[in-house]
Amino acid sequence: MSFGESVLSSSIGAFGGFLGALIVFFIKERCQCSIRKRSTIENLKLELTYNINLYEKFEKQIQDSFEDISRDKRKVHLTLNYHFVATCFAKQFYEYGLLLKHFHVEDMRRWNVIVTQISDGAEKHVIECVDQWRENKGIKKETVCDALKYEKAQIAYAKEMSEYILKRL
Repeated sequence: MSFGESVLSSSIGAFGGFLGALIVFFIKERCQCSIRKRSTIENLKLELTYNINLYEKFEKQIQDSFEDISRDKRKVHLTLNYHFVATCFAKQFYEYGLLLKHFHVEDMRRWNVIVTQISDGAEKHVIECVDQWRENKGIKKETVCDALKYEKAQIAYAKEMSEYILKRL
């Protein structure tokens, strides 16, 4: 074997090894991506189930507060904590582009409504209304009741949409 043939055979071997490594790399990446997507979807299902349970508790708290205020009980306390509504896997689902693959445009609009309605600002507003009424700071009972009804409707919608999305997955 001449020097040229040696170089050629070594080059072909190195190139073949390089191509083989690339193929193995892309297969591994594809498998990891598939596993990550499946894992994200499963975790999103668990997250939605957790959120639905939270929404049910929030609805009960709001209903109890509404009933107490309707009976003019001043010892009413409302402690919603929307901070505990889990969004970690929902954000991953969105970032991985899975939202576009699994949902219709109208479903995506509903998704965005859920994310924006259950916010710290909404929580703070309704709690401040209840606190002002409890402390007799000049807020009308009807105003507090309206705020509670509105917030309960928002939570009911978020719960309904979460259940819908859960079924779609």
